[in-house]
Amino acid sequence: MRFAQIYLFTYAQFVISIIIHEAGHLLFGLLTGYSFVSFRVFSYIWMRDGGRIVFKRRKGPFVGQCLMAPPKGEKFPFVLYNAGGGLMNFIFAAGFFAAFAACAKGSPGSRLFNAGVYINLFMGIMNLLPFRMGGMTNDGLNIRYALESPAAARGMYIMLQANYECVNGKRPRDYAEGDFALPPDANLSNHLVAYTVLLEADRLWDLGRAAESVALLENLPLDRLPVGYQVAGRARALYYYLVKEPDFGRAKELYGDKRVRRFLNAKNTPAADIAAAAKYFIERDRESALKLLDRAKARAASSISKGTIHMNAEMIRELEKKFAEEPADPFSP
Repeated sequence: MRFAQIYLFTYAQFVISIIIHEAGHLLFGLLTGYSFVSFRVFSYIWMRDGGRIVFKRRKGPFVGQCLMAPPKGEKFPFVLYNAGGGLMNFIFAAGFFAAFAACAKGSPGSRLFNAGVYINLFMGIMNLLPFRMGGMTNDGLNIRYALESPAAARGMYIMLQANYECVNGKRPRDYAEGDFALPPDANLSNHLVAYTVLLEADRLWDLGRAAESVALLENLPLDRLPVGYQVAGRARALYYYLVKEPDFGRAKELYGDKRVRRFLNAKNTPAADIAAAAKYFIERDRESALKLLDRAKARAASSISKGTIHMNAEMIRELEKKFAEEPADPFSP
């Protein structure tokens, strides 16, 4: 019974700590001039739609996420916004410790608050100490990189602003040539700088310049970037070599990457359209491909990022046309 209670309290505090962390980003963002875009905990999302806040449920890979639009200006404030989540965890860890000290030893309340102390301390430390773990970056690393490099600080600003504009309906192709330009000596191993390249690749793709888009992605030092960048870049290239310019050898090489397959085969993969192409053309599994295509349609229709809905819909229509042709062996190796 005691073990079950500890497990329950630990899980409850884990969820609470995520809410606290994202609320910290929200609070410190508002205090430094940011505008609210969306707030997510698991599949529950509160977002600004026009002049009102609406609630939606969307499945996805995120446990928690707070999106905000940065204040305009050449030197926008980013330290407190990024640090806000970890700082809020530390503040609540102190509060939980005070509550723990006030409770009777061994009582359910003391166990609940004790779990809150340790979990929030862990969340704060893991987010504010600047390091990369398992291919994932954290808030502390974002701060360090942006302080060290003007190109990284600009990349962070572009990332936040583009996310805001995408939610509000701006498509990648709506950006002008040069909006995502980088200095010749830009460090592409810096994930904030590399994100600018990913946005330029999206812009070119949305303009119908797929070959240029994939060339940009293939020139990125993907193995030195967070795993999310790696799988996103390689999955886009995989689609290109399956659908745009079929190259069976290159496509199989990309699909042979376990991380790419794991990304595409995840239950709530954000790239169900690319997963459908891989199932159809590489695994020759038409039934699974069609199911994935239906999932991609549903995801595109319910996306909170209005700017990507039309681009995703075009990819889906392209796949439907390819699947309708039912080639016996599309690559004829």
